[in-house]
Amino acid sequence: MRDRGQFDRELTFRQRHALDTKFVLNVLRSHTSFENDPSSSSSSFASSVQKFLAHHIDDASSITCCLVLPRADQGLHAALAHEHFAGTDILKVRQVATEVAMALQHVHEQGFIHGDLKPLNIMQCGNRYLLIDLDCACQIGSAFGSKQPSTGYCPPEMARAIRAKDITSYLASQAYDMWSFGVLLFLLYSGQTLFHVELNDDIAQSAQLDTLATCWNETMLEKMLPTPPFVDDVRAEALVDLIRWLLRADASERPPSMEDALRHSFFQEDVSKGIRGVYGSESPGLFVSHYQEGGGGVTARELKASLVAEQPWLERHIWLDVDAKQISEDAMKEGVRTHRHFLLLLTKGYFTRWFCKLELRTAFDTGRKLVLVHETSPERGGYASFGSYIDELKGQMQEGGLYADFPEAKDWIFGVDSIPLYHDATFDAVSLTRILARMDLAEPPSNASLLAAASRVPEDACLTMLTSSSAMPQATTAVADMRRVCRTLACTFSATDESHLVVAFVTQDALDELSDLVVSLQAKGRRVIALCQVDERKGYDGVQRHVLSADERWQGVELLPWSVYSDFRYAALTQVLIALAEEARRVDILVNKPILEPADGADDVDPDMRMSDILRQLEDAQKNVKRANERCMYMQHALERKDRTNRILEAQLMRSSRMPASPRMLASPRMLASRPSSPPTRAADVAYGYISLPRLNRRESASNV
Repeated sequence: MRDRGQFDRELTFRQRHALDTKFVLNVLRSHTSFENDPSSSSSSFASSVQKFLAHHIDDASSITCCLVLPRADQGLHAALAHEHFAGTDILKVRQVATEVAMALQHVHEQGFIHGDLKPLNIMQCGNRYLLIDLDCACQIGSAFGSKQPSTGYCPPEMARAIRAKDITSYLASQAYDMWSFGVLLFLLYSGQTLFHVELNDDIAQSAQLDTLATCWNETMLEKMLPTPPFVDDVRAEALVDLIRWLLRADASERPPSMEDALRHSFFQEDVSKGIRGVYGSESPGLFVSHYQEGGGGVTARELKASLVAEQPWLERHIWLDVDAKQISEDAMKEGVRTHRHFLLLLTKGYFTRWFCKLELRTAFDTGRKLVLVHETSPERGGYASFGSYIDELKGQMQEGGLYADFPEAKDWIFGVDSIPLYHDATFDAVSLTRILARMDLAEPPSNASLLAAASRVPEDACLTMLTSSSAMPQATTAVADMRRVCRTLACTFSATDESHLVVAFVTQDALDELSDLVVSLQAKGRRVIALCQVDERKGYDGVQRHVLSADERWQGVELLPWSVYSDFRYAALTQVLIALAEEARRVDILVNKPILEPADGADDVDPDMRMSDILRQLEDAQKNVKRANERCMYMQHALERKDRTNRILEAQLMRSSRMPASPRMLASPRMLASRPSSPPTRAADVAYGYISLPRLNRRESASNV
């Protein structure tokens, strides 16, 4: 050791406490100086130690004291590197974890913590794994020592003290070793460290240390946990639960003692026995409650797949009845209790099913966080109007109804904003973002995309809004939203030659009138976008998109969904502004910057061709040019390699002092046709294979060849 204080600290702890050599590797000797030892035997031993240090350690002269321990088979760090059992052999992992846990329990029973548990400080002696390095050990309840522990295995509370450069302010607690043990189990489970660490097990990146100190949470752990490497192993699931329990950000939520941790089901012969971690009662995932009939089951499965695509780690944390190993009342209650969020997927008939009510009641009683989602498509078993779901629940809350004994249901369910499902590519991303935001896994949707689209719109852009009197409030709201982010936008409510884009709010009372107008506008080459209502609202009798798509008069018109919810409205208006920017650029090119005359022999540009078609053809042409350039570069490199080969061969021939005779090689007709009349002298001609070189005398110089 180079630090005399750490040396004295470890010796003091070892002398004060009767440490069992079954758990902690004992000290044979200790030396504070390697010079002038009065004992001859000690002097000889010290001399041997000094030679060993000089051979194995750089700058050994700075080491003034050392502890001599019995020789171990290997360290845990070396065992992990050589035996590769981490993440593969669950029984070996259990053996190592049990040995280390029992050693920590023994240390805690002596009234102190280890303070620096990591693979480098665990030694294998036969079938036992013992602890070493007690220089960070300190009495429980006392201030931490002056030596900084390895940050890769320290808990968040110590990381905060390290950032504040005041580690002595931390009072030692068993929760410290619980966290270090959890990090060790994470390594044994996954085969990788929790954070990227250096050789001395310190966190390599300061940003990760800041994350550990300030914002560590269970969601981060779930994202770090890989797909379980022990396929279909119940004990591996128990190990994950133990890791979650040990790596809680709040020290008070970790196991109170190592004795409690050893009672966990992971350490038991029968995994079904033992306790589970407190963390297991609040997984950051969600329980999906839905009515299986009428399309609700299909929608639930699609919703789970979409959420997992956004957050892959949620695959292990979404409870869906079709995926459950056992579908029973007890299994359902356990599923609700062990997931923090309760996702209620509303479809027709949900409030008429007693099993759905039982799920709701369990979620309410256990204080789950509600995420309300409702189906809007009648084809998927949903109500077009959200008010229909409220009416259905009210009917069941009357006397004799299923919810008559659950009067809190209405306020609890409809006291949160519901997230609609439209099954539209434009809106699906918004729905998923809102669900993840309710789970604190994403930022709520914003108008960032709308602002980005507005920045591409020219200042002289003009928009025409076609609608009827019943849809005028919707149209006015849309115009106000666009002008809020694009202040120079000009908008008219009648089709003019100056407008670049036509947007139509289609209603039932003006369907025929708008249809005829749209047909005439398309005949003039105008671009038209129709906004189709996707949910029912009072005062606005909008036309659904599937109705317009079946109408011949609306063929060729871009159909975008429209919703009164601001997040979805911004998504639709983003597409409108993108189209407006494209049309404004097209007019600018065709009017103010005429296209160059086509070259001789080239096809004329169709004046009726839309800007999107021109841009697509231009993109294809650019791709062809890129491929041609890549081909040219490849041929150029091939020629360079050929020329380099020729030069090397020529140089080798020039260096040769003797060349054995060889018969004239046969050449193909193509070679003979291209054969020069004069004798070839270049090395490249030799490569073609029609030169017969005479035997050279050893004394002939290379220049005569």
